[in-house]
Amino acid sequence: MDPSFAAAMSSIFETAGAFYRSKCLHLAVKHRVPDLIAAGSLTADEIAAASGTRAQELRRVLRFLVQVGFFTEDADGKFANNANSTLLQRSHPASLAPLLLHWVGEVMPATVALDETLISGGSAFERAFGEPIFDWYTKHPENEKNFSLVMSGANALTLQGVLATRDWASDGATKYVDVGGNRGSLLQGLLTANPQASGVLFDLPSVVEIARREEAAFQPSGALHSRVEFVGGDFFSAVPAGDVYLLRMILHDWSDEDSIRILKTVRKAIGPTGTVYLVEQEVYGTGQIQDDPMHSLSIDITMLSVFGSARERTRDEFASIFKASGFELKSVTRFSPTFAFWVAVPV
Repeated sequence: MDPSFAAAMSSIFETAGAFYRSKCLHLAVKHRVPDLIAAGSLTADEIAAASGTRAQELRRVLRFLVQVGFFTEDADGKFANNANSTLLQRSHPASLAPLLLHWVGEVMPATVALDETLISGGSAFERAFGEPIFDWYTKHPENEKNFSLVMSGANALTLQGVLATRDWASDGATKYVDVGGNRGSLLQGLLTANPQASGVLFDLPSVVEIARREEAAFQPSGALHSRVEFVGGDFFSAVPAGDVYLLRMILHDWSDEDSIRILKTVRKAIGPTGTVYLVEQEVYGTGQIQDDPMHSLSIDITMLSVFGSARERTRDEFASIFKASGFELKSVTRFSPTFAFWVAVPV
């Protein structure tokens, strides 16, 4: 067989069958297999007994996952974690379990409806689930809580890069407003780095309440309790007053038109010397080679599936929506192959 033909055929088979990997891994995480074997290896029978699953079927799933790089199996049929599956333990400080549950449990079913999106536009998620994702979350609190963990995990992964972009202790900010800040992990990091500033965590009322109730730093005995105000609301209508506005991976959820609406809401609230800090991925322009295409461009397909008109953007596209909202893009600092720290000021 021609080597190039064999390679092409193998690539097609692997890509077409990639959903098996995703779904089997989702099953393992959903039934907490990485956590059940955290203390030591177990047989499929033992894992099944602890997880409420059927041993024969579970063994087939785990056997497949071993072959694609997750878990190990010894000669006695006992399964153990490897470096990949360890990252899927719920207790791991950098756990990717919430992301996997979100992607495979919510985004993957939406992609099944992408056919109509490609023809008619609109949200594949809405076609699959019957309503917009944030409306759906209000009726599925456990999923909403998991999504909050996804966003907090993303914040943790980007926070060190953001902190390295400037000397936050001399940033000059007096009040940060974290717009759509979820559980406030980005705000916590900036307030810790800038002891002189206070902050406002602004998000949907249900999300803000979770942060207020569960984040240790915000508790009465927490280090940031007296420096943070919690405000629930709608960023299309109004945002609280402050001098620095933080938007971390907010605009990629929305179309250009809606992103401009959000930024115009911020523009109404911000003072003449205020600043907007954006944390978003930067997609390279036409003809440029993407450093990390599988991450930023797969997220772009996620945006297409869930929201339809939402997207990752190029630098020129960000500059355009800032200009249309009454801001000027002043600087862009890349701190990873795809993530950047964007600074804009009112004009």
